[in-house]
This record gives sequence, C-alpha cells and structure tokens, in this order.
Amino acid sequence: MFQNQIAIRIVNNTTELKIGVTNNGRTAAIMKETFVQFALAEPTGPEAVYGTGETRKYDMGIPANNATVLVDHKTWVSNDTAPHYCYGFIRYSDIFRDMHTNRFCVRIEPGTANVTNAGSEAYNDWD
Repeated sequence: MFQNQIAIRIVNNTTELKIGVTNNGRTAAIMKETFVQFALAEPTGPEAVYGTGETRKYDMGIPANNATVLVDHKTWVSNDTAPHYCYGFIRYSDIFRDMHTNRFCVRIEPGTANVTNAGSEAYNDWD
C-alpha cells in the first residue's frame, strides 16, 4: 500500500505543492500517473469525481519498504491565497501488473501553511 505525503510552501502568494509516496508493501511498485486539482469548495459525495486538474504520467519504480520518494521535482501551483482544497490520486501497478489507485484530499491554509485531511471518504480511499 502506498502512503501519500503532501508538502506545501507559500511563495509569492502562490501555493506550491509536491507529492511523495511511501511503498509500505513487500514488493516494488511502478508509479504510472498522478492527478491533482485545486478547488475552493471541499469535495464531498459517495464517489470521487475529478474535473479539470492536471495529470502527469510516469513509469517510475518505487522500492518496497522504502522511505518517502518524491514523485516529481516539478511542483503543482495554486494561485488561491484563501484556504482551499487539493485533491487527486496516484495510480500504480504492482508486480502482478494489477493497477491500484490511492486518492487524497487536503485543506490548505496558505496563511499558516497548515495542511489537514479533508473531503469525504471517497476522496481518501484506495484499492
């Protein structure tokens, strides 16, 4: 199972976000894709619905039982200076080539650089 790590910093009134992952499993995984979207309203509902965010493709190995690995050196940027939300998912395949998805949702408070879990269960689920 992957764990997502969200790191933010505030630069010139923008929120810069980076994502790292930790593979807690006993076998390696291959990162395939990440999707990130920013919104002013908290996403809710029984199913995760994604819109006009940004998708990035990868073919990156993540070793088993490894420390956090930075997914991408390029940051995602939000120009919202009020508290807002970041949500999305990470897709990876296991050694059996089965695809898995880890979803995440956080509330970002740019003034304090505070990040807390947010969204309904559907936006924080995995398979």
